[in-house]
Amino acid sequence: MKRFAAIAAVTLILFAPSQVFAQATPVASPVASPVAADSLTYGPGSRFLNSGESGVVSVIAVGELAANRAPIIVRNNTDNVAFNVAVTAEIRDGDGALVGSLETFGIQPFSIQPGGIGIGTLSNGMSLEDVTGAIGELRVSQSSTDNVGWSMAVVEVNVTDSQVLVVVRNDDTRTASSVFAAIGCFDADGKLAYAEMQSAGNPLEAGADALLTFGAYGQISARCDEYVLVASNITNF
Repeated sequence: MKRFAAIAAVTLILFAPSQVFAQATPVASPVASPVAADSLTYGPGSRFLNSGESGVVSVIAVGELAANRAPIIVRNNTDNVAFNVAVTAEIRDGDGALVGSLETFGIQPFSIQPGGIGIGTLSNGMSLEDVTGAIGELRVSQSSTDNVGWSMAVVEVNVTDSQVLVVVRNDDTRTASSVFAAIGCFDADGKLAYAEMQSAGNPLEAGADALLTFGAYGQISARCDEYVLVASNITNF
């Protein structure tokens, strides 16, 4: 019988990257099997994702700028693993003048496999200055590392009116030192509306499960039926 290796989880909210909250994860009721878009991405919202630019890591979805933040999704269309992907965005006013910038703080997973996606949030970090305008040019970068890690399987998902409960499984033969998952929520028109990252705080043994709760603090304002999920044992924190 599979067991939950992490009943307690730590929620890292990508819309507030400077805040970390400890949370006791509730026990989930029986949940439905997730829809696997491919071996790396899960969820019905995958139908809103485009294929991206060939041969590069590119942005394939970005949400509206609100409260100095915007959700973002990238895809790795190279033949190699993309490590520690980061995105910066220009902010321009109605006249086209450059008035500010945003950047990502922790796109997950840390190592994006060829063909895989990464989910994160553009923000102005600790800055107290409001950023207003439209998102302009987006620039994608990555670093090099020899610590690849591996993807986790998403085995169960339950969407409620305000939360998404997710069970991930370590299908590898190795113990995962940490487990991170990220979710992107799309609205009915296929626009990326929200992104969040969660972490199970303890190592996950081979074959074991971890339970993660997205939207634990009311951040998900509308039911997230059109979601995409990724999970990994590697983080860039």
